[in-house]
Order: sequence, then C-alpha cells, then structure tokens
Amino acid sequence: MLEHNTLKDVLKDLYDLSEGSNFMTDGKPSTIEDIQDLYHERIINVIDLLGYESIYLDEK
Repeated sequence: MLEHNTLKDVLKDLYDLSEGSNFMTDGKPSTIEDIQDLYHERIINVIDLLGYESIYLDEK
C-alpha cells in the first residue's frame, strides 16, 4: 500500500486518480473493484493523517 506522509500529497494523488482513465492492473484492464481498492487505500490514508482511525476501526 502506498502511504503518503502529508494530507496534501494524498489529496493530490486522489485528484490524479479521479482524472485518470484506462486503468491497468497486472497488464489487464482494471475492474471496478481494482479501482475501488485504489481509492479505499488513499481514503484510509487520509483518515489516518487526520487522526480519525475510529471511523474504520469501529466498524470491526
């Protein structure tokens, strides 16, 4: 998992993802689940940087 150290970096990465197209995973077109995983990792990174881990830890 790619983890950024600043909120600005992870938000820029999320923005870049939102502008992308033709996503590839292991040399094949990405599935919706692949793209969701990319976003999920970065959203968790934002949550961690903001100190709100309880958002996803309370789910379990």
